[in-house]
Amino acid sequence: MINTKVLKISKRIAIILLIAAFSIAGIVACSGDDITGSGGRNYSSENTNPGGSSGGGDSSGGNGDSDGGDDSDGDTDGGDDTPTLPNDSPADYYDVRVPFGVGGDGYTNVSYKDTNKLKQLWFDQINRKAVNDGKVFAIRNRGNNRDVNNFQNRHTHGQYSARDYYFFNENGDIVYKEDNTIIKRLVGAVIIPYRDITIKRGDYENSWTIQKNGITWKEKNIYTIGAIYANALTTEQARTKYSGDNPFKDGVFDFVAARHYVQTWWSGAFFANNLFERQYINPGFIEVFVIYDYDNQGYSGAASVHSYYAYYGIYNYHEEYKNHPGIYFTAQNMPYMTNQNMYLSQRPEYITRQLNHTAMFTDNHRGWKFLFMPGQKDVSETRRVVKINNGMIR
Repeated sequence: MINTKVLKISKRIAIILLIAAFSIAGIVACSGDDITGSGGRNYSSENTNPGGSSGGGDSSGGNGDSDGGDDSDGDTDGGDDTPTLPNDSPADYYDVRVPFGVGGDGYTNVSYKDTNKLKQLWFDQINRKAVNDGKVFAIRNRGNNRDVNNFQNRHTHGQYSARDYYFFNENGDIVYKEDNTIIKRLVGAVIIPYRDITIKRGDYENSWTIQKNGITWKEKNIYTIGAIYANALTTEQARTKYSGDNPFKDGVFDFVAARHYVQTWWSGAFFANNLFERQYINPGFIEVFVIYDYDNQGYSGAASVHSYYAYYGIYNYHEEYKNHPGIYFTAQNMPYMTNQNMYLSQRPEYITRQLNHTAMFTDNHRGWKFLFMPGQKDVSETRRVVKINNGMIR
């Protein structure tokens, strides 16, 4: 009798232990960090690693941002369908001024990581989406002083004539109209602070001062879109192809080399006036173009052309440097001058610190005429289509 009771008690204990074991296992399984959702994506129940992984379950720390915030991908029950970027955070978003591209007050809110959106905003600018007047931006060349109605027409200077402007092709590249040569290739877009652009012809200080740009600038704390362009020509290729007596072609060389005079002062006395040229020893040196929605000649709908760039080469162009144009280029500083990936998906505060030069194409004190001008898209091709339709193919 005793053995039967013991047996019954033992069975009950075994059943209780078995139930407890299954309960504990279920609790452990449900308390894990990752729950696999649809499509094999991992959704974290709580992200405790600011700037760390989300989406793919990578716990290596993501891009290393330390601005905090919940970086999870969102609910699995279909709550908010707004697409998010990897490691998205409210701190990643900036109010960005996009003149000619965004309507209303001209501002939009965008993440510095959203390189596709930033590139699209640049296209919206050069296509004048917010203006919607059927015109697109072209860039008037250095010596082209024609107004918005005539700058795309052929004009002459002495024995020379040219269609003296640049247009944007379907890829956003900058092309010189007269010979259809790509001068600069679009390789990406970023958020960048505006810089004040003022002419400065020397610094009357009691010290040795070299004005590297012939200007002075400071940040305005207003952000805009900066389009990263890679120069398609080296300085010497541009010199051979464009520099010389032809005033139209010579302007193309300036657009590549940013040629201007550098003034040096000593104790308030004029010392030297040397010619500066960017010494681009390879194709692919980059600069960040910005549209300033003002112009210095009062044309309606026009805008100024300026770019920011990193440069660690020679400042004054002397005979002794002709055979060694890259004398100061190093393995450490070359990426900042040639690799757009140094800037893509980076915060604007970081980017502007690296771009230590400003090319002032519109307000240069040599009287340059570079301007973003509203014009017709690819004028010559449009005219040719009209002639073909009228049976006048030639």
